[in-house]
Amino acid sequence: MYEDKRANLKMLEVLIENGQYNGTVHRCQVLKYDQERERIYLTLEGERLQDVMLDAAYECQIAAEPKGISCRGLIIDRYNSERGNILCLQIESGFYEINIK
Repeated sequence: MYEDKRANLKMLEVLIENGQYNGTVHRCQVLKYDQERERIYLTLEGERLQDVMLDAAYECQIAAEPKGISCRGLIIDRYNSERGNILCLQIESGFYEINIK
């Protein structure tokens, strides 16, 4: 459904006390969308896995045609594999359409 689409991941808020907000937009590609478990697996491009916090809420924008989509979620896992640096986003709020510029 969204596989191989470009995605941007941006921190919305830090969930731990004294955590440091980072407004960096992380460029990703959708590896897999698991609709049943409401998870998106993303390949992180050109960054270290440690640059993405586990204790934060994120917005994920996916460039899908004809309009983009966005959702909010938590990174529940991050790991290296033969496919690259992988992030697993657990969707907390459903998808909504957005305009991609």
